[in-house]
Amino acid sequence: MDVPRGIMKSSFERHVTAGCCALWMTVNLACGSAGGSEGTNTVRDSAGITIVETHSAAWGPGEEWRLADGPGTVIGGSDEEPGQVLFQANSAFRLPDGRIVVGDNGTSEIRFFDERGGFLEAVGGKGEGPGEFRMLELVARYGSDSIIAWDRRGRRISVFDRDGNFSRTTTPNGMGYQAKLFFPDGTLLASDMRTLYPGPGAELPLDAVVRRTREFGRFGTDGAEWGTLGTFPDDENWSSYDVDHPHVQWYLFGKRTVMAGTGSTLWVGTGEAYELRGYDRDGNWVKSIRNAAYEPRRTRGSDLANRVAELEAGWDDANLHMAAVFQGQNPPEFIAPYDDLVADIQNHLWVRRYQRPGEPCDTWDVFDPDGRMLGSVEVPYGLTVLDIGADYVLGSALDELQIERIEFYRLVKP
Repeated sequence: MDVPRGIMKSSFERHVTAGCCALWMTVNLACGSAGGSEGTNTVRDSAGITIVETHSAAWGPGEEWRLADGPGTVIGGSDEEPGQVLFQANSAFRLPDGRIVVGDNGTSEIRFFDERGGFLEAVGGKGEGPGEFRMLELVARYGSDSIIAWDRRGRRISVFDRDGNFSRTTTPNGMGYQAKLFFPDGTLLASDMRTLYPGPGAELPLDAVVRRTREFGRFGTDGAEWGTLGTFPDDENWSSYDVDHPHVQWYLFGKRTVMAGTGSTLWVGTGEAYELRGYDRDGNWVKSIRNAAYEPRRTRGSDLANRVAELEAGWDDANLHMAAVFQGQNPPEFIAPYDDLVADIQNHLWVRRYQRPGEPCDTWDVFDPDGRMLGSVEVPYGLTVLDIGADYVLGSALDELQIERIEFYRLVKP
């Protein structure tokens, strides 16, 4: 589905400081349940599936993690310095030596910056030669000393060393796949797009929620398919008419399918409940993480209008006609429990709760590698989290002029 720029991520549309979030977090934690330093968890095994159920957060007073007040490093937002103009910078991560790597989709470049955000060099660029990309969609760390990238249009995996020197490239078997994420070992998770959209002549329902399925496979760095990991639901979408033709559009407050990889495990949440399921490399369901403390939130009568107003604030003239499409939706009774999932470098799972319009910050629930919920971290609204290390959070945001930037925040742990 093609989504006009500015409406794919609602968190892009407004940006507030971490200082505001820190204040809100203090109030939130004071009003929330205090689970004690150990928390309350039930771990049981059912038919070979380990289930970890959290009833209260493990962090006690003074044990919470938080972001520093304001970003320590900012990349982008200036056209007066080389390498600082970003367009669709959809990947970013930090190397062990402190350098920051950014994948810029607009230029198909992999850019390197120092710890202070100063531009160092760019590799790749548009093209079909070795180390070039027709469309750079994903860039990730690969092991301790390499970088791996996915070219969406070229259907190629390329590997570079940590200094950006091109090493090798390969094309996965089968051309009908769209990349989702790289696992830490460099294997690629990709979905079969042929199972997502209806074939020629298929009709779409009018003014209805549509949720199709995707088949996912895992590919090695040599391009060989390891096997099918399973078929999972796609995001819920709204089928309506955009001007004069059927159109599938983002369903506001609807269920989202989120995915992340830790080690060899694929974590999937479909939004039916506050649950994440872990699958091994053969596609076997081996573990579930459940947040039993989560209370579903009903949509309010004002939520749809407020969210559309937020989206309109970031649209250009070409997208303003979409307001009527969104305003014609019938919101779900309950807001989806979450809309994003990120695995940090230490194999914690960070789950972003689906935000209600007007909330000052994004709330990310943090689960340890065993599946226990530790607690929640407040992140500035407007920051799309791309990489989480042991002591930092790195993400993309828009400034007050709707200009892209990469922001680096220190993660403070007691």
